[in-house]
Amino acid sequence: MKAYARNSGYDSRKPWTKSVEAIAAAPLRFAVVDKGRRRAGVRRFPYGISFVVEDTRIVVIACFHGKRNPKHWQLR
Repeated sequence: MKAYARNSGYDSRKPWTKSVEAIAAAPLRFAVVDKGRRRAGVRRFPYGISFVVEDTRIVVIACFHGKRNPKHWQLR
């Protein structure tokens, strides 16, 4: 991955923001991976966001690195 200068105009929060906005807009379009939990990827980064859809809200369970052991965050 490239290193970016502080004032380069690159904002590393943008892919995260887009992922959260996509979850908020259409949470059911993401695949169920385990016990009702869904997972959304984060573009350009090897991370995922695990969440559940409840009646009136969406609950984020974990933001995790794709290379980590999934059992670590699945126990939450």
